[in-house]
Amino acid sequence: MKSYPIILLLVGLLSCNLFVEESPPSEEQLSERTITAADLSETLVSSAGVRISRFIEDDRDKTAHFEAFVFNFDADGSVLANSGSQEINGTYRFLRDDGKLELSMTFPSNSKLVPIALSA
Repeated sequence: MKSYPIILLLVGLLSCNLFVEESPPSEEQLSERTITAADLSETLVSSAGVRISRFIEDDRDKTAHFEAFVFNFDADGSVLANSGSQEINGTYRFLRDDGKLELSMTFPSNSKLVPIALSA
């Protein structure tokens, strides 16, 4: 009778899956992953709205300029920025800069939003 608990313990231990937490991918591994403009466009268009949670340009944090807005993208290249009290229509496109895919958004010059270029 004493062998049953030991056998059950062994069966229990052998049936467990052990997961080793992997370290985050290196910069080199990340650079090997290719995000296409079509992939990014599909993600943006299918989303219910995009918020810019962090925007740093030329070592300056410009997040505060955009954090009040939710951006909604259409497949035709148009984007609508909505802050709840203000809606601003603009356009977006994708371009490559130094090998990185960037999302560029353009809004009217008299709007609160200035041209934006985000790297993917």
